[in-house]
Amino acid sequence: MKKCTLFLCFIIFCLNLFSQNVTDGKFIHPGLLHSVEDLDRMRTNVTQKNEPWVTAWSEFLKSKWLEESYQASPLEIVGRGVGSTGQNNIQNDCAAAYYNALAWYISGDEKFARKAVEVINAWSYKVRVINGKDAVLCAGIYGYKFTNAAEILRFSYKKWSANDIDQCEKMLLDVFYPVLKDFAPFANGNWDAASVVSMVSIGVFCDNRQIFDRALTYYYAGTGNGSILNYVVNESGQNQESGRDQPHSHLGISFLALAAETAFHQDLNVYGAYNNRLLKAFEYTSKYNLGFDDVPFEPTFDRTGKYNHKVISTKDRRKILTGSEMVFNHYKNRMGVEAPFTEKTALNARPETSSYDMPGTGTLLFALPPFNGRVKAETKIPTMPVQPIAKYINHSICLNWIPVLNATAYSVVRTNKRTGLKTILISDSENPTYTDTEIRTAEMYTYAIKAINKSGESSLSTETNICAGLPANWKNAAIGNVEKTGTTTFNGHIFTLEAAGTDIGGVSDQFQFAYVPLKGNGTITARFVPQVASQFVKTGLMIRESLSTNSKHASLLTMPLAGKDVEVPAWHINLMIRKSTADSTSMAHQSKALVEPFVSWGRFVKPYWLRLSRNGQVITAYISEDGIDWEKSGQVNIALKKNVLIGIALCSRLTKVTTVANFDCMELTGLN
Repeated sequence: MKKCTLFLCFIIFCLNLFSQNVTDGKFIHPGLLHSVEDLDRMRTNVTQKNEPWVTAWSEFLKSKWLEESYQASPLEIVGRGVGSTGQNNIQNDCAAAYYNALAWYISGDEKFARKAVEVINAWSYKVRVINGKDAVLCAGIYGYKFTNAAEILRFSYKKWSANDIDQCEKMLLDVFYPVLKDFAPFANGNWDAASVVSMVSIGVFCDNRQIFDRALTYYYAGTGNGSILNYVVNESGQNQESGRDQPHSHLGISFLALAAETAFHQDLNVYGAYNNRLLKAFEYTSKYNLGFDDVPFEPTFDRTGKYNHKVISTKDRRKILTGSEMVFNHYKNRMGVEAPFTEKTALNARPETSSYDMPGTGTLLFALPPFNGRVKAETKIPTMPVQPIAKYINHSICLNWIPVLNATAYSVVRTNKRTGLKTILISDSENPTYTDTEIRTAEMYTYAIKAINKSGESSLSTETNICAGLPANWKNAAIGNVEKTGTTTFNGHIFTLEAAGTDIGGVSDQFQFAYVPLKGNGTITARFVPQVASQFVKTGLMIRESLSTNSKHASLLTMPLAGKDVEVPAWHINLMIRKSTADSTSMAHQSKALVEPFVSWGRFVKPYWLRLSRNGQVITAYISEDGIDWEKSGQVNIALKKNVLIGIALCSRLTKVTTVANFDCMELTGLN
């Protein structure tokens, strides 16, 4: 292994010394759901009247969205769900823009291009707000269609002006992205998945690497129901919504597939994540909807605590669901991987029809010739990888990242933040993982990745920051007999806690605690950064005598209070105390219910500041919207020992499921 590593180091050195074969890190355009090769294939097959494309084209042209008389209906304020108007306007117009852009490229008839530009411009210059209870879903589903239309037009229709293109980018970045940026961990997983595909699309179209990486990192390791491991809940392919109904079950995995398809056109193998886990979900769902009853089902405990299912749902079973054509063609005809149930579902639906939520018309757009044994040629320099995901486990920093399709090896660049020392670590295989054991506890490191093949090397990815453990003096503990082990990590700016735990309350606590020792008086200030997945969570600041489950404590906790609608809890910040080890925790003070812009439709969506201070036996709580103007939020007398523990607490209040909470702007005073 050492000889192999040394040889690979020599190869990399030669590439750096004698060759300029390094990518510049730019995105491939067009590079969303359709590459230029895809678009040319559609046009060629329709022109040459090849099946199944020509029949699919004939069906496609019947769409109401391709009629010359079609008129856009833009609105300044648009949304989806309760409290909004205009869903029909935006869902029709984004489909019209997308389908006309495709029709233009395939047919060459400029009337379609003019119509697509007309629709996009109408919205770009008018829409200012996306609102309503389902705002995230609105921005997710309709955003990716607008963006795909724009990507095709910018590449192929030179009469779309630079000013109009800039205005389209402004709409996507200023109107759509702010609604999407924190995903939807409070909802069923199809919401998260829709957010991911729209963000990936916006990232590419706007050449914004930060948005692109943020979306795909969430796909791989997000905290909500819609990341790949949380949505596809086991190796059999069951998904989080399999017990809800079949259309939503198929919708969620289809949105994830759209993100994977977009990533593929940037030479990233998201489809292959976790041993083709997405394919397993399509096979499972397709098999059940084809009428087979021998699919296994495990009771699910979702990330929000609201959507648990005991049996697979028969609701709307055996309906024809669009979206399978793209997935079947990717796995079988691109990659040579069998997908029998997905294939049968796709072939049964041919020619696939138009759709409001999906791209639709998949036979025209995604049908491919049979697998020819080639995926991505090594004659092409690898693309720039997405920033790596880093975790501190057992005194090591474990990295994984999205594989680059034509990479044969990777180099990992580690930087010690304190010393500035850079080290090149070699992962001498195509496996996108590395475990770094040569680290010092409490040191801050950054990691970035390069992909390598015989043609050259990629640009360096965006860096990931991580502390080897926690900063000096910080410790992490699970209080009580927690069923799911929790963690605390620090990236130089944000403390991230993940925890299960039944409650911080009663006579015995069960939660995760990150803390430092405090001798005498002191204050902790931090900003809670939403969003959390668990809608029953308790999290915030704590001063505690000990790690025992019944310890005396004073805690300033964000807490949802259930109302008539489980979807819309009222969020408060409460001062909670336990004055003796024999007592139950009680509420000393409750804040007013938080309102817009901090809580929207029962979802805590904007950061909020907390402060907890000890002066002798007096504990005082403060809250703030901006970290500048503070409001006193309760004061109690509690006889605590001189030496206490002060820090951050989190419990999901979901026995079998963890949740994640983030805190930044941490400030501690009074520490010795």
